[in-house]
Parts: sequence; C-alpha cells; structure tokens
Amino acid sequence: MSSVASNTKKNILILGSTGPLGALTTLQALAHHFKITIFVRSPEKLAREIKDNQNITMIVGQLTETAKLFPLLPSFSHIVSVLGPQGLSYKGKAISEFHDVLLQEISTFPTSHRPYVLALSTPSQEAPQDTYSLPMYLMLMIFKRVGARPYSEIRAITQSFEKYGHGIQWTLYIGNLTDTEGKGFASAGWIGDERWKLSTSRSGIARWLIREVECEESQRKWVCMMPALSEN
Repeated sequence: MSSVASNTKKNILILGSTGPLGALTTLQALAHHFKITIFVRSPEKLAREIKDNQNITMIVGQLTETAKLFPLLPSFSHIVSVLGPQGLSYKGKAISEFHDVLLQEISTFPTSHRPYVLALSTPSQEAPQDTYSLPMYLMLMIFKRVGARPYSEIRAITQSFEKYGHGIQWTLYIGNLTDTEGKGFASAGWIGDERWKLSTSRSGIARWLIREVECEESQRKWVCMMPALSEN
C-alpha cells in the first residue's frame, strides 16, 4: 500500500489551528494527505490556505461547546492538540478543563475506537526521566515568578492526563517554541540529555507531530510519556 493510500485512512482532529504551530501542523497534515477536521473558536484568524481548503472540515465553537465535537470523536484515529495558555496574562482553566472532559469522554469508547492523543506541554512540566539542566532550572524559576497563572494551567493539563488518561494512548510532547524556521525534524528525548536543546522551532515540532501520526500503533515509542522535543 502506498504512503498516500495509507495516510488517507488517518482521520485526525487538530485543535489550535489558528496559532502559528497549529497552522504549520495543519499544513503538514494536508501535505501528507490526511483526512483533517479542525475545531476553532475564531475562523477569521485561520491562514487563508487553511480556511479556503476544501479538504479540511471545520467546526466552529468554544472549548465548552463539546456537543459540537464529541459525537465525532470515535471517528478520529488521532487528536493533535497544540492548545496552550497564551501569554503571561492568561487566566482561567479552560484548556485543562477541556482536556478533563475530552479524556473522560474518550474513555467511554470501545478500545478500538479510542484515538491517540498528542497534546502540547512545555518544560514547565517535568517528566520523571528528565535530568538536571541549569538553563532549564533558571528559566523555570523566572517563569514561576512572572507567569504563575499559565504555569498553573500547564501543570493542570498534565494532571488531566494523569487522572483521566488510563486506558487511552496519549503523549504530552514538551517544546520550548521559537519563531526560527527549522529545516529538519524535532527529535524526542528527555530534558538534560546530551542532545537536548532549550528551544525548538515550530516547524520542527509540526514535522515531528505528523511523523508520529504516520507511525503504526506498534511503532509508537512515547505512549503515556512526556518527551522533550529538540531540533536535529
């Protein structure tokens, strides 16, 4: 079976397509011939090549309007979320509360109909396999002081997966995003590893996400883990 034919069987839901990382991920998914649905709050913020593309199904709604989205969840093979608190002034727990109800809903499905969930996190959330990194330590100390609310929300997202992710295949990918245009793929590992870098381009993360979607279930290396992404 050709890669194109195989990819047309991948029916993915992308959350966060209006942001820079979400737009790059959606365009990468289009290039790989996936069947794509996006769930957006503000369609006017979408890039034109996404908004006007007839190969994308768009659902408009708030994160609280789950009735628009949840009936479709069993049809998806993957859910790719790039949702995250935007800016230091972020308030509330809309994203973590959405993940709470999303995972609880998925857990009611037969195992064969539970999509693989890939969700964004940041270095604010440590994985058990991480080791000490002085640059990361200093960055987190600053972030905890000036960004207490988004820091709390990021940790709450992780707790959503720890509490409600049992029996579901999920990966929380950790990336410290930059606006630089990466040319390669991000690679997954752990904070403090020799190959780990403090920042990763959005384009590198988008390519990594699509590569993970392309993997067959038996090839998934990061299920129920929180790997840190670095540019090759």
